[in-house]
Amino acid sequence: MRNKIYFVANLELTYGINSNGQLVHVNSVARGQACQCICPNCGADLIAKQGIKKTWHFAHANESDCKGARMTALHMLAQQIIKNRKSVRLPRYEGMYAPPFESKVINFDNIKLEKIFQLEEINRRPDCIGIKCDKYGNTREIWIEIKVTHGVDQLKMQDIREKNISCIEIDLSDLLETNYTIDDIYELVIVKSDKIKWINSPILAQKDQQYKKIKEAEAIEKAQKSNEIQSYIDKQNELKKQTRKQKLEVVEFEEDIYLPLSDKEYFEAWEELAKMFNNL
Repeated sequence: MRNKIYFVANLELTYGINSNGQLVHVNSVARGQACQCICPNCGADLIAKQGIKKTWHFAHANESDCKGARMTALHMLAQQIIKNRKSVRLPRYEGMYAPPFESKVINFDNIKLEKIFQLEEINRRPDCIGIKCDKYGNTREIWIEIKVTHGVDQLKMQDIREKNISCIEIDLSDLLETNYTIDDIYELVIVKSDKIKWINSPILAQKDQQYKKIKEAEAIEKAQKSNEIQSYIDKQNELKKQTRKQKLEVVEFEEDIYLPLSDKEYFEAWEELAKMFNNL
């Protein structure tokens, strides 16, 4: 039996930044240095390799080995999709008490990329911030973190939770070892929810606590009603016992009065009466 041979596709850089600052696929640009693209990671000039033997890809004009290029391109493509679509999928949230919040797509009024968040001693730069306005002019913000090689660490998570910031994380790490496309990224950002998780959701957590209080109040009310019912039953049982006891006492008394005499007692009574009569 012959051993199977598996061929692994070469993972090349297929996205570069054009002169307009947009990420573009190698298939959509001119050949060679005429592509006028730069590396999304190091900023060096790229050459569009569009031959007939190898899969089309970008190469660095200075022949440098930029290992972070594909990672940065993946990260930036996700940001570009979110900004252009002004939407993202929220994952399912299941608390302890409230009904589950099912996954859904949320549309934003604005998306800000790499905006510095500074409050007191906290200085953070989330990958994206989705801003949504209600009809009263109030705004809500959701941080959108994109995981390619590193997720949200404990320190950042602590800051997010201490400041009651809504935040989700989208895990794209599986795509890094593939020849990913925009469609692949779009599917994980907008269509599916299995690679998205909540880092923090103050609103949903607060809702869960509200349901907790409602359920606790219902449990207390139920216990009180149960105690009242049991107390009523106990009183009724006690009354029945007392009534039964009184009936037994009456029966015993009646038996003492109307109990017939025995023959011996009958004749002894007559003898007593005869003696009394003779003495008169």
